[in-house]
Amino acid sequence: VDDAPDNRELISLFLKQSGAHVECAENGLEGIRKATNRCFDVILMDIQMPILDGIDTTKRLRAANYDRPILALTAHAMKSERDRYLRSGFNDHLSKPIDPQSLIDAVARFGQPMVH
Repeated sequence: VDDAPDNRELISLFLKQSGAHVECAENGLEGIRKATNRCFDVILMDIQMPILDGIDTTKRLRAANYDRPILALTAHAMKSERDRYLRSGFNDHLSKPIDPQSLIDAVARFGQPMVH
């Protein structure tokens, strides 16, 4: 979920080259709609977006009992910001600009399919 088309395209490219199936959303409201209608292994969530930012989007998903991993994507990498994201319901945080290997590693670590 990212409002910047370039970010969505670049992140999607990195993940698809590693074999992932990717679906994008342009804003938090679209992200909520998609997440509540499908089961994703992991959600990558930009923090600063118009309409509904990543923190409020994640809080709404968690309030709706969405328990799959959500990773924050942001240029704000200070420890206090990371702690705030974790308190807001994110499972982890990745800094922008995105390092392709860190992105792939995080998705692999958090994106393990659910066992039924």
